[in-house]
Amino acid sequence: MKTIAKLLCGVALAAVAIAPASAKDLNKVGISVGLLGNPFFVATIKGIEVAAFDVSAPGADVTVMTNNVKAGEAACQYLIDHTGGKGDYVILNGPASSSILERVKGCKDVLAKHPDIK
Repeated sequence: MKTIAKLLCGVALAAVAIAPASAKDLNKVGISVGLLGNPFFVATIKGIEVAAFDVSAPGADVTVMTNNVKAGEAACQYLIDHTGGKGDYVILNGPASSSILERVKGCKDVLAKHPDIK
């Protein structure tokens, strides 16, 4: 139970860390149609170089990626090592992005090797 509580605290802290920044005064309003509302698209048509970090972004000028499958494997192996490889595990993932989907895949690959984990 303590392990689940610690995991949920970690998830709660992560949610706080990515919460929106404090409110700012609205000085301008822009109206966009279709892709024009996508800042990535606007940057590319204006000739601004775009860098993507830890997510796939087709069309980016530079992409820096982590091996997210390996990161998911390492994270879940750590949990297994510290819980004796038994028990009920829950995966709470956020918005579907390449990095999250790949980390969940890595985690599930490791968990599948341990029949005492549900």
